[in-house]
Amino acid sequence: MRTTLPAIVMLCGWATLAAAQADAPETVVQALMSDDAATRQAAEADAVRLGAPMVKPLCDLMAKGDTRSVTVAEKALFAIAAAASGNEEARAHLAWALAQQAYGASSDRAQAYALRLLGLLGDLQTGHRIAGRLVKAPTFDEARAALERIDDPALNEVLEHMISHVPVERQPDVIRSLGAHRQRSAVPFLLTLARARERPDWRPAALDALGMIADPSAAVVLAEAADDPDEAIRSAAIAALIALADAEQQRGGPLARRCYRKALDHAVTRGQHAAALIGLSQTDPSMRMQWLLKGMGEGHTRRLAQAELLKTEAAQLAGPLYQRMSEAQGEELEALRGLAGAKGIAVSE
Repeated sequence: MRTTLPAIVMLCGWATLAAAQADAPETVVQALMSDDAATRQAAEADAVRLGAPMVKPLCDLMAKGDTRSVTVAEKALFAIAAAASGNEEARAHLAWALAQQAYGASSDRAQAYALRLLGLLGDLQTGHRIAGRLVKAPTFDEARAALERIDDPALNEVLEHMISHVPVERQPDVIRSLGAHRQRSAVPFLLTLARARERPDWRPAALDALGMIADPSAAVVLAEAADDPDEAIRSAAIAALIALADAEQQRGGPLARRCYRKALDHAVTRGQHAAALIGLSQTDPSMRMQWLLKGMGEGHTRRLAQAELLKTEAAQLAGPLYQRMSEAQGEELEALRGLAGAKGIAVSE
């Protein structure tokens, strides 16, 4: 049987058309939803190979809202993002496609997932694209989380600029994102906000952010805020002082003991009392027992201090315990007597 040249050309055309249709993103999406496991597996590989052109069809699939469609779309998009992260050109194309869906997808869920993936891929240019979604309530949290994942000090300027462009009730969250970003270059700006008495709603957030960064240059401002009459500001300052003290203790810095002492003297919550007491006892081993015995005098820390002191050998505990008991009275004295009894240390009535 002879095959004419026109027939060969026609067959080649059909083959090319079939291949193009097989590679069409919409066709890949249909295959991803197949009940056949082998078909789905092949479609997942096709989706990764196609990359950026798959973003909109998958976001459209996610917008359907049913569990299966959302799960399939999220899995495929994540695989595409993971594959593109090691290829600069593919990453740039994918970031652009995701940014378009972060603004234009037909569902808030699809916009939020696009923002999440942008944070994983992100650079400063991507950060500018994400920042605009901070002004839209349904995607605010995802946009903020995505920005926090981008490891670029220059992003501080983007976040600082956005503070005054988001709703007032969301401004403290953006300030905290500067802390979550953990770039020391943000500290001077945050110190200014922490002292901004004309914006009391900003000050606790700025103190929280300073605690996340834990830079020693913030110690003076944190100590000042620990004396503030506003309990919310005072509590945020104490939490930040404890975070700074923890960081200083780990890196062998000189401020740990001073910060723990300030926190212990001004603690607002039971948790703060306990954290400061334990931190202080660990920072100064020679004074550990004395600090724990002092903690027996505070209702907030008595149970914790007692638990730690019960681990101490009775012979080591007896002398400092007698000394503390000679100065104590009331509930503290009764608690110390109870501790002595539990450790088998004889005390006079």
